[in-house]
Amino acid sequence: WKSFIQEREVPGFILVYTGTGAHHDPLKKAEAYIDPEKKIHYLHGTGTEALLRLLNQFDGMPPVVDGTQLKTTFDIDFSKPPATIKDWQQALKASGFLLKPAILRLPMFVLTDSNDKISSQ
Repeated sequence: WKSFIQEREVPGFILVYTGTGAHHDPLKKAEAYIDPEKKIHYLHGTGTEALLRLLNQFDGMPPVVDGTQLKTTFDIDFSKPPATIKDWQQALKASGFLLKPAILRLPMFVLTDSNDKISSQ
């Protein structure tokens, strides 16, 4: 077996900001609360790094990269906990963000067998 890092093209999303909706209320402290059992779900005072980390940990979500160029914090309130990619898209749209489908060029861990066949094939 051989392993290495190689850039690959993969389907994913670019997080873009539409210019409307996202802002941070300075009276709210920075916090996140998403609980399927409760009716209150939000991200307050968060930045794009934290949002991207959350999106990229979501089961079934393809890779998401930042295309916002935002340097400020913002609030996102959810009507329900996002359970699908469509839920995320709706919640983000209400706050001025879009998940734009794209082919991303990302570094990937590649594992090959003794015949140099990639392990996923």
